[in-house]
Amino acid sequence: MPNTPGRKGSNFASLIYLIVIVLTGFPIGYHIAALSGAMLIVREKFQLSNQWQESANKISNLRISLQTVSFQLLVSSTVFAAAPATLFTGRLSDAFGRKKTMLLSWIFFAIGAIACSVANTKYVLLAGRILLGIGLGIACAAIPPYLTEMTRAHLRGIILNLFPLLMTLGEWLAGAFAAAFSYIENTDASWRLMLSAGSFLIIFQFFYYPFIPESPGWLASKNQMCNSCSTGAARCSDSEMNRRLSNMGQVAHQYQDERLRNVSRKGKPSAVLNCCVIKFERNGFIALLKSREGRKALILGCSLQLIQQLSGVACVLFYSGSIAKMSGVKDNTIAMWFGSLPALTNFIGTAIGTYLVEKVGRRSTVIWSTAASSAGVLFMGIGFSLIASTSMRAGYDESLYLNGTFKALAANDKCALLGCDACSYESICGFCYLPQSQDSAQSGACVSVYQKGGIINPNSALYGRCLLSELSNLNFTRKSGFLEPSAAFDYGYCTTSYFWIPIAASIVFLLVFALGLSGIPWTVNGEIYPNWARSMGNSASSFVNIFGCLVTTLTFLSLSTAITRQGVYYLYAALTAVSTGYLYMVLPETKGVGIDDIEVLLQGPWIYKAKRHCTFITAATVMMGFPIGYNSTIVSGAMLILREQFYLNSLWMQLITGIIIAAATIFGLLAGWLNELLGRKKLISASCILFIIGAVLTSISNGKQILVMGRFVQGMAAGIATTTVPAYTAELAPVHLRGALITLFPLCMSIGQLASGISAASLSYLENGNISWRLMFALGTLPVVAQLFLLPLIPESKEWLASKTQAKRTAAHYGKSSVAGEALGHAKIKTTQASKWQLPTSVSKNETRRSLLIGCSVLMFQQLTGVTCVMFYYGSIVKMSGVRDRSTTMWLASLPGIISLLGGAASTYLIEKCGRRNLILWSAGGSTVGLIIMGVGFSLIASTSLPSLYKEDSFVNGRFDNFAEKDFCKAFSCDDCSYQPDCGFCFMPTARNASSSGSCVSVYRSGGSELIDYAAYGRCSPKLKNVTTAGKKEIHYVNPKVVFDYGFCSTSYSWVPVAGSLVFLCAFSVGMIYPSTKKRFSGVPWAVNAELYPTWARSMGASAATFVNCVFCWVTASTFLSLSTAITRQGLFFLFASLSTTGSILMYLILPETKGISMEDIQALLKHSWIWNPRYSSFHFGHIDDCVIHIFFQKTDIVCITHYSERKTELC
Repeated sequence: MPNTPGRKGSNFASLIYLIVIVLTGFPIGYHIAALSGAMLIVREKFQLSNQWQESANKISNLRISLQTVSFQLLVSSTVFAAAPATLFTGRLSDAFGRKKTMLLSWIFFAIGAIACSVANTKYVLLAGRILLGIGLGIACAAIPPYLTEMTRAHLRGIILNLFPLLMTLGEWLAGAFAAAFSYIENTDASWRLMLSAGSFLIIFQFFYYPFIPESPGWLASKNQMCNSCSTGAARCSDSEMNRRLSNMGQVAHQYQDERLRNVSRKGKPSAVLNCCVIKFERNGFIALLKSREGRKALILGCSLQLIQQLSGVACVLFYSGSIAKMSGVKDNTIAMWFGSLPALTNFIGTAIGTYLVEKVGRRSTVIWSTAASSAGVLFMGIGFSLIASTSMRAGYDESLYLNGTFKALAANDKCALLGCDACSYESICGFCYLPQSQDSAQSGACVSVYQKGGIINPNSALYGRCLLSELSNLNFTRKSGFLEPSAAFDYGYCTTSYFWIPIAASIVFLLVFALGLSGIPWTVNGEIYPNWARSMGNSASSFVNIFGCLVTTLTFLSLSTAITRQGVYYLYAALTAVSTGYLYMVLPETKGVGIDDIEVLLQGPWIYKAKRHCTFITAATVMMGFPIGYNSTIVSGAMLILREQFYLNSLWMQLITGIIIAAATIFGLLAGWLNELLGRKKLISASCILFIIGAVLTSISNGKQILVMGRFVQGMAAGIATTTVPAYTAELAPVHLRGALITLFPLCMSIGQLASGISAASLSYLENGNISWRLMFALGTLPVVAQLFLLPLIPESKEWLASKTQAKRTAAHYGKSSVAGEALGHAKIKTTQASKWQLPTSVSKNETRRSLLIGCSVLMFQQLTGVTCVMFYYGSIVKMSGVRDRSTTMWLASLPGIISLLGGAASTYLIEKCGRRNLILWSAGGSTVGLIIMGVGFSLIASTSLPSLYKEDSFVNGRFDNFAEKDFCKAFSCDDCSYQPDCGFCFMPTARNASSSGSCVSVYRSGGSELIDYAAYGRCSPKLKNVTTAGKKEIHYVNPKVVFDYGFCSTSYSWVPVAGSLVFLCAFSVGMIYPSTKKRFSGVPWAVNAELYPTWARSMGASAATFVNCVFCWVTASTFLSLSTAITRQGLFFLFASLSTTGSILMYLILPETKGISMEDIQALLKHSWIWNPRYSSFHFGHIDDCVIHIFFQKTDIVCITHYSERKTELC
């Protein structure tokens, strides 16, 4: 096509037209949200009842739910109008064209906006909102197809994403304008300006309408090829025009072919490309379903729109107003400004998403956005759980206020006696309390909201302290505010110290939601349908979006009443997490794909096979470390509750804690044989299932026997996973990333440990302890459920496939499908099957014998550093520092998890920088220093501990004479007392002569339970009445000035063991990272173990190393108390320091450096001297993967391999 002078200007004009069309998103968003702010004024203007308010409010905001269950029967007029309008838009667009259909939507918008702004009755207002709904439905279904057909491929994503971006801008400015106009004194003018301010762009669009071209796709379908060519020329470059002209003919043929598949016709259709001679008939929605490409596109498009709504965005926005009030905002104008913040966040996120859509791609952006949205909704659920658990109870009787003035009203109040959390679910109730009172926890009362003479005011109580003065009939000098000036009234929410968590989580959720889920569903729907089905497909997906929004908003209150608010957000978090896996499997990437070529993508399989990256595959497997770390440590926090609920003695406590180690030891040893029999992938899947079964058993157990069974099943899963995952990762990872990827496994364990500490500390605030410990055990299963959706996507280990003589599947891992690739698979099989999985064989061979010795020694000395004992005594170390509260102790107990996480992250980064050998040696040296400091600290504590000089029988005039005479503990000093499990030390740190105020006393026992925070008698014995506040048992001694130490002694040197333990944990976590309190698995040592063994012995070697690790973990944990009693605590830590030094020397002598060496070449290292020499690592080794096999003789087992390169071929 020749170059024309006006081509550049035409392209610029076409871009202006597209921007004018995109601007339709602004009035859509504005009019959706405008009435939310105006409702405060409109309600008084038209004297709306709740039904009218909710109907109008529903119209104004598709994301705002009905306030009561009865109102859920009233469906929004806007939604009723918009939903069928979207369905009919597809037919209208095909019949009259995209341009005329968009004009029709603008007309409805203009008439609806005028009707709303000039309405003088509520009926006119409702009619205006219905017209706006029709315009909304038509615009949402008609505009994306037009933008798709008029935009070039490299700009299509940005232009399509601008449409929802302008929607969010309109929503934000609607809230901002409402807040700004609320300052106008003339309220009648105020609300009319709120409703009409967003209509100026519609006038602008009417002015530009004559200049907007029709879609070339629609023109081609109407036999107007000449017009379509000129339209295409206006937006295409010369190089692109020839392809566009050819595609116009293909569009016409598509219409003909699809019609001919369903309707029998005589003769053959003619299609001439020269101009305006094409004849065909359009097909409908049924033809879309019958076509495989159309059906697949329809499912993808509708599911994207449904996932957008199932993310819970409607519920998040629904509660944004209450969240703002939780923060203390009471003024309506300020509340309006706060109400615009979610829309502003949504706008900013969508703007960023518009930039990313062509940089990162549709698929990646929406998948990450969905996953992050799931986490955001989950944290909202956690926030509401904490609010519910710490909300105030009903502790005040409003009938007593003003000498019984409201006694008659209080007697018939159905809201009375409800706590704040239960009160917030009742639409007729509010919670009144005194936030500034010294005893504010006992000042709360649930009261009916004000409702008299048709006037309903949810900001006032019907009677009592929170009744507004202007609504009461009492003679008060004050004409505004509550009868009790210091009172506060919460309606629909509860104000607690955790109110900031839902606020922060909602902001994060809206931001990450807007990045992908807000705009990309519209983008993908605009481009994924075939040319002949684009209008009909967009109509259907728009209907699904609006209908899904309606369902989520209408069911929110019913669901929140049935399963609580936090339950609703947990449900949406689960649905969004499942949706992430679904999108990963089926959603194709359309970035940079021509609009006429997208149909080719849809002809492929349903499962979208994107290029598999080893990083993602490893992430899917190393996630198994999270439940290992979580389930191993969560019992520490849950045991504080389980001990009292099940009346556990010391034997049962040790059994529940240690059964997971025993099961892991046994099944870790068996896992090597199972790996060879079933394969790595099946074992990882089985481990996931076992973790889920174990979590179910532990969380629903009603007795200690079922609890032990669940812990045993979790131990089975842990043993299998710790043997299988590192070996699988080592076989799958490239050489330069192998060490870092393997250390991700113990890093995930550390994350699980940290999560368990945070979970236990957070859930400890729940008043119902029975629910608390069950949630502790159940929460660790959520990542495992997500992992189950990823496991079908990962491949089996190429080494295991080779061992099973599966040559074709082995060759697939090398990226080869030809005969040469299969020959390479055969060669791999020969090298893998050189030996069988036999323990005598591995011991008899020098290199495997050396591998076993090195691998088992590394894991053995990892346990002999005493990490189990350091963690065992960490709780007592925390208490030594003066922390006595249970929940605070749990929070501080998560500090090792944080250190472990940071150290593991550093280890993952350094392992390929510094090498395995150096990290282990430096870590072992630092751990030794930390152990020496701890030993010195305990020596200083023992030498300065208080003697037992005070006689408890002299307290309260000899009241405890009978107890003191029989108490064997009274003869021990504090240091000796700390070794006795039945004794504790009571002293008064504030006494003038504190050194003589101490006494060793037996701990309190009652009803088969043991309370280690109290003494059996004397000053530290409990009061007869213990106070419980917000689910936390407060310690009240007979003498409130005393302190009771159990298992430790508080001295001026208590900080030394604390410092030593931190030094030890920092050093240990970098080279020998630990994931759990009761079970230690290394990071770098585990990487070394995964690399040392040859292919045929890798599973067996990993099993043996796991067995040694578990055995020595059990030995150090079970002998700690006995050894500490025999040689004192300081002697024990000095012993561990000496063992750590011995291990460091041994590792320095025999441990090789495997950094940057391939799996096959590591075996050559082990054939050298047992004493490591660094020069061995500089040898160059060949690699079988760099060779292509030309001849393979199976009978003689001779393999002739020729090395392939670009320049030469030589014999390997």
